[in-house]
Amino acid sequence: MNVLNAIGLRFLITVVMALSLASCSIFEPRGAEEPEGIQTGRFIQPDRAEIVLENLINAVEGLNVQNFMASLDATAFVYTPAANNVTTDPELWRNWGRDQEQLWLNNIRSALTVQTGHKLQLARLTEESISQTRIRYTIAYSLTIYHNRTSTGIPAVASGTMTLGLKAGDNGLWAIESWTDISDGSSFSWSDLRSAFIRG
Repeated sequence: MNVLNAIGLRFLITVVMALSLASCSIFEPRGAEEPEGIQTGRFIQPDRAEIVLENLINAVEGLNVQNFMASLDATAFVYTPAANNVTTDPELWRNWGRDQEQLWLNNIRSALTVQTGHKLQLARLTEESISQTRIRYTIAYSLTIYHNRTSTGIPAVASGTMTLGLKAGDNGLWAIESWTDISDGSSFSWSDLRSAFIRG
């Protein structure tokens, strides 16, 4: 084999190898793509009561309705709004349950101005053990959700105090069984935010 043939053969092998390597990536499996509109957020298996609080924080951060709802007891969830909300619109709250929670969350999610920056801050936590399978937390909260209705007088920030009754199911996983909102009387509360977005 003369020198020219050797160079030509080496060039041909190089080209074939380069094309083979380039084409490999075509057939490699791609990372799973999230469906359009998917709600991101981390959900931790709530095998301890305090994990439910962490899941709530994460659900608000990603406005993940599915994860938020997974933190509420599937059979016995009861919500009690701040007293002034009951006085203002008693019919609204009469049968409030999981369906209403999901509705206002979906409504506010569709009214977001940004996808990030939402947050739930919890402070001044007190814990009362009711039994081995029930715990009550009383927590000061500050909730920030950036929605498009601030121009109509609905603030992006809600604050107040909430009392959460948590229970462990037969599977050992904890969820919120009861939720009572307490307004300080001057701040826009979580009940106010629910009320504002339940009607779409």
